[in-house]
Amino acid sequence: MSLPGFDASPEEMRSVAGNLSGIIMQAANAVGALRSMRVNPSDFSALGAAVGAMNAKLEATQVSSLNTLLSLLQEFNDNVRKVADTYQDHDRRIADVYAGRQSELAAVSSTLWSSPNAERLAAAATGASLSGAAQPASVDNVLGYLRTAGISDLGERSFADPVAFARWLDTEAGNQQRAGVIGVYAGLARDLGDVPGGVRAGDIVVLAFDRDPVVAVVGERGQLYNNGLVRPSFTGLADTRVYRPISAS
Repeated sequence: MSLPGFDASPEEMRSVAGNLSGIIMQAANAVGALRSMRVNPSDFSALGAAVGAMNAKLEATQVSSLNTLLSLLQEFNDNVRKVADTYQDHDRRIADVYAGRQSELAAVSSTLWSSPNAERLAAAATGASLSGAAQPASVDNVLGYLRTAGISDLGERSFADPVAFARWLDTEAGNQQRAGVIGVYAGLARDLGDVPGGVRAGDIVVLAFDRDPVVAVVGERGQLYNNGLVRPSFTGLADTRVYRPISAS
């Protein structure tokens, strides 16, 4: 069972942009050729002025449509290049985090969570786990902890398993906002020590193994809680998602 992900190749993006540039140039030449083939209305004198006027209107419409298409293609081409540059820049920053170097990404992410909210969520999860047996697959428990901490109330919404919960959160930023969290890590991990910067008390962790996915809240000393102490068995790489509580403001 795997969570959604994607790979991106900046060089392939730039290759696509380069090929598209060639197509745009050929299309521009075609527009020029179309203009050069314009027939003067006077040449239609034998058939009447109405036919000449219609031809001129058709030619103008074709040229206008082609120019609009070229404009859109050029805008798309520029955006592909920007995506490639942005992806490569973010990839470099993430590599810096893995290498243990300070980066702008770490500085920005430090403002994305609210310590009081995280503390309340961690307290709700650990408090409910004092005398219970762990239920590592229960999303309803985690939703209850979010409600108890005053972070979010998703009402009657329910999820079949932790993977379905993670998929819903990752579908759009609005879903994370409704849950009162923000995704801070998504990727393969051998254990939680692979998460750049580590996990923090109050983080919600989703682990997708081949079987028996896990959802839990991080408490003290990086331990996981869901109605009890959760001890996930990492026997290889797990698709891992970490969501951090954010302030309501």
